[in-house]
Amino acid sequence: DVGVFVEAELWPYCVHFASTTLQIPLVLLDARMSIRSAQRWSSCSLSAHIARTMLRSFSAILAQSHTQQQRLLNLGAMPNTLAISPSLKLAPFSFTSSLPSPSSSTRDGTLSSSCASN
Repeated sequence: DVGVFVEAELWPYCVHFASTTLQIPLVLLDARMSIRSAQRWSSCSLSAHIARTMLRSFSAILAQSHTQQQRLLNLGAMPNTLAISPSLKLAPFSFTSSLPSPSSSTRDGTLSSSCASN
């Protein structure tokens, strides 16, 4: 199991719940942080601590740009978990290779046992 956040507003409780209660690795894809949000997170010691703790809960963070990467580092993300990746919105993607064929689904929409075991 893994928790994946994609270009999402981060809610500290959701991140904390997933990382501590569910104990699953978390990944933040297409990460970005506006100047305004970065200023708010770093505006006082409590919010800065929450931001740092939250960002350090992620096993991997893929930022959209060097600017985004720097903002996340400034808020406390661990350098060894942070990389830059182009926006997922611009990435080519094909559904055909990863989806099961329609013939492998049952009438209720669930996958048949032969497909579900793959």
